Amino acid sequence: FRVEVIRVVDEHVHGSALSLGRLADTVIPAVIERLASLVEVSPRGAVFAITADHGFTQAPDWRPHAPSRRWRHGGLDPFEVLVPFAVYRKAS
Repeated sequence: FRVEVIRVVDEHVHGSALSLGRLADTVIPAVIERLASLVEVSPRGAVFAITADHGFTQAPDWRPHAPSRRWRHGGLDPFEVLVPFAVYRKAS
């Protein structure tokens, strides 16, 4: 059992004013690259559970060109409470 933390999503979300699409374009390649390197060195049959520590939502008072952060923790907002989770097994 091993835990691997990929902080790129959290680092970008907490300081970014990018749109959600642009944010995804920024972080997804880095996450895929790190996951691919882990899968490559793992034995056949290895199981990967992928999740996050929290979700996030757009700050309701955010305005373009404002110095405030665009994304924040959502509290009881469904985007904060519902956390993505996926399980994969290396086939070959």
